[in-house]
Amino acid sequence: MNPLILNYSQCIKQEAHWGYDKFHNICTGTWNTVSWGSMDWTTTIAGSLAFAALMLVPLVIVVGMIAAERAQAKMLEKFNF
Repeated sequence: MNPLILNYSQCIKQEAHWGYDKFHNICTGTWNTVSWGSMDWTTTIAGSLAFAALMLVPLVIVVGMIAAERAQAKMLEKFNF
């Protein structure tokens, strides 16, 4: 095997950006820009929604606990406990 043979897969370097990816061929010095496809956008939106849902769960629990405490306090006021 000739050690001078270049593996062309090592020539391509990728840069990820919001909404597109840039591919740099360091062997030829060229740049190519590829916009995100539907699957990239789908995973980004689904991931954002899942993150938002996970962040809202503790907030909903705390608000529910506060509402239950207030309802219990109002009920106990009626019976003068």
